[in-house]
Amino acid sequence: FLYNEIAPVPMYVSLLVAITAVASTVTAIFMGALSDVKGKRRIFMLIGYSLWAFTTAMFPLAGFFRPVVLAVTIAILFDSIMTFFGAMANDAALNAYVTDVTNTQNRGKITSLMEIMFLIATLIIYGFAGFIIEAVGYYVFFYIVGGLVALIGIPGALIAPEPEDLRPSTLGYWKTIKSTFSRTAITENKNLFLILIGAALWGIAFNVFFPFVLIYLEHFLHIPIFLASIVIFVALLFSIIAAYPVGKLVDKFGRKKIAIGAVILESVSLFLFAFSEFIVFISITAAIWVFAMVTW
Repeated sequence: FLYNEIAPVPMYVSLLVAITAVASTVTAIFMGALSDVKGKRRIFMLIGYSLWAFTTAMFPLAGFFRPVVLAVTIAILFDSIMTFFGAMANDAALNAYVTDVTNTQNRGKITSLMEIMFLIATLIIYGFAGFIIEAVGYYVFFYIVGGLVALIGIPGALIAPEPEDLRPSTLGYWKTIKSTFSRTAITENKNLFLILIGAALWGIAFNVFFPFVLIYLEHFLHIPIFLASIVIFVALLFSIIAAYPVGKLVDKFGRKKIAIGAVILESVSLFLFAFSEFIVFISITAAIWVFAMVTW
């Protein structure tokens, strides 16, 4: 939307991604701590999903502002606000809620189901985005997405019972945040923080290129947006189908070996994707790097 409707400047897209990523991270830390201190999850999900839906529908209004610099600034501001409510609902409240209501016996199954739901949602959005945008435009597209967030998120938050064993944190708000990043917490959970650092490096690399995939296909390879959406749709569908056998490989060979293999496979397939010009090779290499991404 930013590239096509406001200004075709890649730097603006990078700024939007970077600033909203910071907003998401900060929100998860501070609103997660507030949720712990209050001993509540449902209210954060309910408020978060309600306002996330509203701000998602409001986002494309940034395109009406002029000059362009003001429109870009408003778009980044709107996206940051939208991200705040999304991170409050999903990252700070829902993820903690899942931990609260599950145990070591069923948590893996539940988180796997959530990951599949995430992939299906991504599949629907990226797979049908091109068709919807070409049919009704970006503005109606965002109204539809906002409506879906409200339709699914709000009833889900209302139905979800508050975790029975959840109690308000005995630590104060700032102590709760400080304890998470204390030297003791880091040394006692060294492996966890190493994994988080690895995930951060992977996330940085991912966000360098992924926001530009559809832009690259549409504007540089001159593939119509509906066809570009089909390419991503096929890649995601292949990844979802392949998710189960990958799980078996993980059980057989271990997470570390599969993760390293996934990084190598994604690097090679992305390199080949960058040099592909024909739709068949683009689709094949896209399917491979999306599969590797999901595997990791």
